[in-house]
Amino acid sequence: MLSREIFNLPLTPAGQGGMRGKGGFVLFLSLVVMIALTVIGGGLAVLLATNYRNAAIQANDAKAFWLAEAGIADGTKQLIRGDIVLADGESATIGTEGSPNSLGDGVYWVSLSRSGNDVTVTSNGKVNNQQRQVQIVLTSRFPVAFNYAVFGSNTNDKTLSIGENNAATVSISGDLFYDATTGTDTVRVRDNSEVINGLVYADAVIGGGTYTPATSDPSPIPKYPNFTSTFYDDAIADAQANASSNLVLSGTSNLNLSGGTVYYKLVTVKDSASITGPGTIVSTRAFDVKNSASIGSNVTIIVEDTITFENNATVSSGGRVYATNNILLHDDVVVSSILLAPNAGKKIRIHNNAQFTGILYTNTADILNNAVITGSIVANQFTNNNIADNAHVTFDANVIPTAVTGIVEEFTQKADSWNETT
Repeated sequence: MLSREIFNLPLTPAGQGGMRGKGGFVLFLSLVVMIALTVIGGGLAVLLATNYRNAAIQANDAKAFWLAEAGIADGTKQLIRGDIVLADGESATIGTEGSPNSLGDGVYWVSLSRSGNDVTVTSNGKVNNQQRQVQIVLTSRFPVAFNYAVFGSNTNDKTLSIGENNAATVSISGDLFYDATTGTDTVRVRDNSEVINGLVYADAVIGGGTYTPATSDPSPIPKYPNFTSTFYDDAIADAQANASSNLVLSGTSNLNLSGGTVYYKLVTVKDSASITGPGTIVSTRAFDVKNSASIGSNVTIIVEDTITFENNATVSSGGRVYATNNILLHDDVVVSSILLAPNAGKKIRIHNNAQFTGILYTNTADILNNAVITGSIVANQFTNNNIADNAHVTFDANVIPTAVTGIVEEFTQKADSWNETT
């Protein structure tokens, strides 16, 4: 009976206990896998987030660097154009850290400082919290166009005639440059005329005169200099506000500027009268110096019209003459100065035995009829595309200044000066 009871006990289905053991293992294994995947996924998420953050930092860092370089380009451009003009020891900024310039995703600000001929340009670029700073040194020089006896730039497909079809001769001593970047530019040196003691730079040089064509471009290739009139505009604005009368000097009368600045409307200096310097005289109307009158050394003349030197007038060296209109020298005058008539359509005319020593910078040069010039002529163009009637031009490096207010210097990057400071 006992065996029957034993055999009558409820039996577990075959293999059921083994299945429970296997199911538990699978469940456990799945849990382990899920935990592992969760850990791996979390790790990947952290890694991806870190990489993304690092990539963003690197991208911002690169952007900040290029913003700093953009600031260098901006500072250089403003120096070259004359938007920023610095004397020795002066400094300027383009934006500040507190008030920067925006560009793209970030900002930049630039500081410029000058010591001698060197201008240090320091630029900061910033994107979010990433900041980079770069620096270069630019070295200035007076425009190389003034290294020529005669320079002309607005010459596209034109011919500059040296001399005319007559017995009158033209003599130029020194290099002559007459070559635009486009078109075919020609210099014709006519019979009995000459360009000596230098080369003629042009696409073509023709004529029966005396000359030596250049066989290659000069180095560096000169460009018509930029000009900034801010200084002169400000002086004229002051004259408009302060000039209350005309000035007429005659006989042996004298105006001594005594280092100051005076303002007048119409100015006439005649007979044996004189203006002596140093100092500055500004007029809002025409300015006429004639009949043996004289302007002393180191006198600056600023005229909001035309200035005329005529009939044996004299001007001593060390000064400069600026006119918004024309500058005219004729009839046996002797002038040593810096002549500036840069505005479009305006000219400097030297003729009828006038003698000039210094530099001449103008939109249009009119050189003819026994004019004698020692120094350098820099013009955008020439009246009737010629230099005529027994004119004589001689280059003289000794009268070329190192700087002139208004004539924008040329800048080149100093070798090995680029530096990343942060």
